[in-house]
Amino acid sequence: MTKRASHLLLSSLVLAIVVPLSRGVVVNDLDENSVHDTSVQCSYRLFRGEKEVGSAEAGALQVHLGDRLEHRWECVNLAPLEFLFVHDCVASPKFDQERDRVILDSRGCPVDDFIMGKVRYSADGRVASSEHSAYRFTDDPNVLFKCSISVCRSDAAGCPSSLPVNCSKTYNPRFSKTVDRNSSDIVLSVHF
Repeated sequence: MTKRASHLLLSSLVLAIVVPLSRGVVVNDLDENSVHDTSVQCSYRLFRGEKEVGSAEAGALQVHLGDRLEHRWECVNLAPLEFLFVHDCVASPKFDQERDRVILDSRGCPVDDFIMGKVRYSADGRVASSEHSAYRFTDDPNVLFKCSISVCRSDAAGCPSSLPVNCSKTYNPRFSKTVDRNSSDIVLSVHF
């Protein structure tokens, strides 16, 4: 399975594309479930309405709280049985892993539809997109989105068997409840 990550920096004033600082790949032995990755190219773009924001052609455009944003991932040169799978997305105000907030889990399911909407896939599995309203962190106007894209086959380990993934039983890591066995109170903790 090949994983690719792209980064976008979103500010309430300015949006800029941030080039990935590092890349890595895990090399496994070849087997019948392996996917080819010799010429696959994937992209991660962000749109406000019909305009791409933060691209080299468009320059940095302003994004305001509440603007409708669309994340769009696309892979070309996939083999006939391959498709892209978007998962493990986080949002953070800076390149700071300690402040990363999970917005799309490892199964490709949003933890909160306000923060990241459900990922929609094209019929051929080469394009995926998700929409949400623009938001920001209280102490910083920047929002950095980082997502993993895997090139998959339905029979490969770690890949969904079909798209879209079933998110009906998704656990929300932002919320947890703890119960003291000696008390009838339930404490709800919000992690964000």
